Amino acid sequence: MSTNKEGPRAAIGSHQPAHIGELPEVDLAMTEGWGDIPGLSSTISDILDDLGYHLCVSCTAMPARSTGRCVVGRAVTLRYLPERRVRESASDGLIHQSALQHVSPGDVLVIEGDGAGQYSVFGGMAAHRAVQRGIAGVVVDGAVRDVDQITDEQLPVWSTGVTCVTGRGRLQGVGINVPIRIQRVQVCPGDIVIADDSGICFVPPEVLPEVGRRLNEILAEERRILGTR
Repeated sequence: MSTNKEGPRAAIGSHQPAHIGELPEVDLAMTEGWGDIPGLSSTISDILDDLGYHLCVSCTAMPARSTGRCVVGRAVTLRYLPERRVRESASDGLIHQSALQHVSPGDVLVIEGDGAGQYSVFGGMAAHRAVQRGIAGVVVDGAVRDVDQITDEQLPVWSTGVTCVTGRGRLQGVGINVPIRIQRVQVCPGDIVIADDSGICFVPPEVLPEVGRRLNEILAEERRILGTR
């Protein structure tokens, strides 16, 4: 018989990880209107390639769970590792509620889960709380669940997989606002997340002005080609 103490559902996800880092302040004024640019992630991917950065993930690997959305926001990172104890003896381990204490409206939760999509680290109740806190979107290298509820909340989510199986007691949140790995890409807290139906890009804040400059040049060239100056 399981001895895992379920506790009140309202407390799920309030585990406090050992490492909580500082979230850098990022001036996102120059990204205003980026969410309305067609093919944004593809253009940003090209720019990052030119600048020598490998910081993009395809939607083949991490598809959007509801299409037609584009998100631009600051990354709040969460890191999970496999729980060291058997589930019957393990504690909650989930940290999405704890992470929401460190966000501002417009931020994007970027979560290193199990990578394989076996266990969920984000579901319907988490989506409801995230929307209440003004979260712009969620990226999960792992699984989510309650996709119908997430859709009802109108929260854009990208994930490796979908499952009904909880990560509670199976995964342990070990860090908030620490460097994480998303599909072989290093993501740091404060990176600018750009996610749409083609892929997900992470722009380091220190190169954001240069990315913005090059984006404006590309958009101007495209307008000339299309005759929409």
